[in-house]
Amino acid sequence: MEEKIDKLRNCIKNNPNLTDVFKVNLGTLTDTLVTVFPEYDYSDFERVLSTLRVSSESLDTYSSIDKESNIIKIDTEKVFEDRIDMQHLFLNDLLELGSKINTNEGFKRGITEAISSTMNNDESMKKLNPMEYTLISIFSKIIDPKVIIDSYMNAGLTDIIFALETVGITKEEFDSLVGKFDTLKQDSNSFADIEVQMIDMYGKSMKHNLDTGSITFDDLNDRYDIFRDMLITKRSELESMYPYHDFSLLKGFEKVNDKLDKAIINSEVEISSMTK
Repeated sequence: MEEKIDKLRNCIKNNPNLTDVFKVNLGTLTDTLVTVFPEYDYSDFERVLSTLRVSSESLDTYSSIDKESNIIKIDTEKVFEDRIDMQHLFLNDLLELGSKINTNEGFKRGITEAISSTMNNDESMKKLNPMEYTLISIFSKIIDPKVIIDSYMNAGLTDIIFALETVGITKEEFDSLVGKFDTLKQDSNSFADIEVQMIDMYGKSMKHNLDTGSITFDDLNDRYDIFRDMLITKRSELESMYPYHDFSLLKGFEKVNDKLDKAIINSEVEISSMTK
């Protein structure tokens, strides 16, 4: 671990494009990254940190990254206006630059937010990527969160697809789910639709765990109670969690409650038939 930390520090130190003050702050972030996730290969991060440039520009969003030229652009005016946590924002951008994962942007943003939140809690007034982050948190109840992180850090979705197929969830189902992440800001039903699809996935996961003896019948209700607590079943719940965001256009949450109730009933019926 120390060797990985030192290599990243040296890349930062020898980068002529960054100020000394910025290098210190950046070094703190990379130290934390390796400390929290010591098992991964950081050679791509070394490449990024050796030539990274940061510029302040007017943008349509808080920041953007250009992988080809290795630049992080930040709209400092927007950042200060919405009281965005600059360190958290920069960590998100750094993770995306250093990661080789190739998937839809919405799904990737959610995982990025989940990883960066593990290292550095988002202290923004307006949180970054709240819908994507919330949905990835729910998804992490379907398969082991480490599998999700491994896929992100090891440049592929193979681990996620394999884990899902193991519990009876097809690649086509996963591809459909990932595609919906990119419509979150355009389709007012997408958030609820993703939750509904994940309830189906969770049901298959629970059935697999029952069939293999990973959990008992007595465990099932507790597992569903935990999963229910993760779900957003009313728009007001999102508004309470993220009060500075506008979720007024989101709809379809009644489908989430209905789907979960049916999933629980189906599980109970199946358990009853298996115990006769």
